[in-house]
Amino acid sequence: MRLQHIDGKHLYHFFLYGRRKVQENFENLNRINVFPVPDGDTGTNLSLTMHAIVEQPPASDSASEVSMHLADAALSGSHGNSGIIFAQFVQGLSDSIQGKHRIDPKEFVCAVRSGVESAYRALSRPVEGTILTVMKAWAGSLHTLHDKGVDFLDNLYQSLETARTALSETPKQLKQLGTPAWWMRAHRDSSIFSRGCCISSRVTGPPTRPYLRRS
Repeated sequence: MRLQHIDGKHLYHFFLYGRRKVQENFENLNRINVFPVPDGDTGTNLSLTMHAIVEQPPASDSASEVSMHLADAALSGSHGNSGIIFAQFVQGLSDSIQGKHRIDPKEFVCAVRSGVESAYRALSRPVEGTILTVMKAWAGSLHTLHDKGVDFLDNLYQSLETARTALSETPKQLKQLGTPAWWMRAHRDSSIFSRGCCISSRVTGPPTRPYLRRS
C-alpha cells in the first residue's frame, strides 16, 4: 500500500497510536529520565501530555484544522519538560501545514523538520543527548530518505531505526546517562512518535468516520 496523502484522520491516528505506545512504556521512560534532574517522571509527564492531545477527537478531517486542534491541546495540556518540548514540536508541525486540507509525504517531512526546529527554539540552551537529539536524527533521516525516493511508509520504518540508533548513542553525548545495563534495557523498549506513524498507516489505516464525532 502506498500512502500518497496525509489528512487530518491520519494525523490524529498517528498521535492516538503514539499515546498508546507511550502509555505502554512510560515506566521505561521514567527509568531513563536522568536529565535535567533524575526525578523519574518523564514517562508519566509525556503520557499525560499525549492523553491531553488526543482526549478530544477533532471534528474535521482537514490536516490544517486537526493539526491546530492537536497543537492547542498539546500546549494547554503539557506536563513537565518533556511535555513542553513535545508540545512545541506539535506546534511547529502544525504551523508548517496551515491552510492545507491534506499534505503529501514531502510536506509531512518538512512539517516534522519544522516541529523539531520549534522544539529547539523553545529552549534557551538546548542540550544534546536528550529527546531533541533523537527528534533531530529522525527528522534528518526522513528528509534524506525522501530525497532518495524511498516510499513514504518504508521511509517511516527506516527513519525509526535511525532514531533508535541516535537514542543508543545519547550516553556518549550526555554524561549523566552513562551506559548501565538497565538504561540499555529501558531504551530498547521505549517508543517514539515515528512508530505510531508507520504502524498505524500500514497496519490499521486511518480511523473510520466515528472518530470525527465529538464525545
